[in-house]
Amino acid sequence: IAEINFQTNIVMLFGINTFSPQQLNFAFAHELAHKILSHDKFFISETQLIDQQSTGHTNLISGQDISRLEFQANFLAACILLPDTRLKQVFFNLLEHYDIKNKGFCPLYIDEQPCNKDNYVKVCMPIAELFSVSQETLKIRLEELGLAKFESSFDKKTQI
Repeated sequence: IAEINFQTNIVMLFGINTFSPQQLNFAFAHELAHKILSHDKFFISETQLIDQQSTGHTNLISGQDISRLEFQANFLAACILLPDTRLKQVFFNLLEHYDIKNKGFCPLYIDEQPCNKDNYVKVCMPIAELFSVSQETLKIRLEELGLAKFESSFDKKTQI
């Protein structure tokens, strides 16, 4: 869906007519994160590792290392798209507006109960739309910040 060329600093987005704006936003932020995190030390582009023969460098990057670089880029992309100060401000304003109380787990608890599914629609859907991110990106970021807890049954059974 996207690739950065570190030599030219150009990000190419593919499938503009295929992928949602939210997916494209995340893909662009992901590639930008690779640049910010100086992953160009390991890649020429996201699909090309540095060639040890032409550079003289020993390339010891493993599949596990690539996974770690991808995790870092995904995490930073989510932080770029959902900055914590602004996200928390919008999140807590919506909780207050809808009088949603902390049930002891965290500020927003989501499971299969109709009242909690309704809270998801009231809080998470507008935030995802406002920040132009996918629901999955938002859920990961809210959990990472300790703002929400999503029961696994909600994730597996519910498509909103």
